[in-house]
Amino acid sequence: MPAADDSADSGARTVAHESPAPARILKATAERAAEMLSCGAGAVEEIGRRAGADAADALKLLEAVSGSASQLLKVNLQLVPLMTSLQRHRSKYKWWRWFTGEQLEQEVFFTDVCKQIEILAEQGQGGHAGMATQIALLTAQHQLMGTEIELLEADIEAARLLASPAYAGHCRRAGLDRDDLARLVRRTSNLESMVTATRLTRVQYQVAIQHAKSVSDRYGEIRSLLLPIWKQSVGFDLFSHRVSDQLG
Repeated sequence: MPAADDSADSGARTVAHESPAPARILKATAERAAEMLSCGAGAVEEIGRRAGADAADALKLLEAVSGSASQLLKVNLQLVPLMTSLQRHRSKYKWWRWFTGEQLEQEVFFTDVCKQIEILAEQGQGGHAGMATQIALLTAQHQLMGTEIELLEADIEAARLLASPAYAGHCRRAGLDRDDLARLVRRTSNLESMVTATRLTRVQYQVAIQHAKSVSDRYGEIRSLLLPIWKQSVGFDLFSHRVSDQLG
């Protein structure tokens, strides 16, 4: 394996002059370049080898989280209006509500609406629990993509160092010819495009995570705050209707 001599350090400083970086990054870049050269003619294939996330599985996970969030959002949007529609009216003009049929309408639909609320609450609870697992998996994938980007960027910098004039002798001694160096440049360009695409995908993941958390938190508020208040508010009427149904 070629030694990281003064010429190599000079090459690293040349790259650093074009794009300033901390000394530890320059050292890591030189070490990664040396690892690539140790592969001889296979140095080109070594670039980007450490990064290997399964994009297909990640995409399925993203679609699953988005679908779960959409379903739970529908539950959220239906639950609150249903609960509001059954708020008890304590107006002194009760006779007017009986006269206009408002009271009768509420009595007729009371039981059905209560059942709808209970069904939606159960659906939401199941979706809420499942989404917590999906969010955790997507968050882990988001972090993994960050690591992938770091590895790809490190390889790109090392490849640029190998393609620099300061490393021409090292590449020649490692068995890399002009065609190999041309492939090296093309592969580096492809990896740069991959990094750009991965960054954009990672942003989409972050948006999906935030949206899923928002929907999940909203259901949690409905479940822990609004539903208990609603049950307390209509509890007596709910009990009365159920008893009437059983006796009827």
